This record gives sequence, C-alpha cells and structure tokens, in this order.
Amino acid sequence: MSTHKSGKGNVFINIDKSFPKAIFSVTIWSKDVINFDYQPELFLIDKKACFIGKISEYNGIPSMYISHQKKIQLID
Repeated sequence: MSTHKSGKGNVFINIDKSFPKAIFSVTIWSKDVINFDYQPELFLIDKKACFIGKISEYNGIPSMYISHQKKIQLID
C-alpha cells in the first residue's frame, strides 16, 4: 500500500500501485481520522490489510470509504 494525507486531512490509501495507477483506493475522510488510535497514513505504509465496507467506483477506480479502524484488519 501507498498512502497520502491531503492538506485537508483526508487520507488516501492506494492498493498495489501508487496513484494514479492504483487498482483499488481507500479513503478515510478527515472527520473520521479521530476514529483511529494511529496515524493511518503512516501506520499502513507497506502493510497487508483487509478492508471491510461497501465498494463503489470513483473516476473508474474501485474504491471504499473507511470510517473506523475496526474496518481494517491487518494480515500477517
């Protein structure tokens, strides 16, 4: 995974390849970052994880919005 935190505080997680070539993207809106006891843009770099939520499409890329760390399970 690669991650990016925008100037507005939104966290973008790109799966497999970096933006703009990501095959799947996960977004954590700035208002939801308080639901994490870690900084997701730093903690999740190069980790393997399972994301739980509804998949939608944004600009032709499958994507998911995550609102709480309970929706992310790390894979060993």
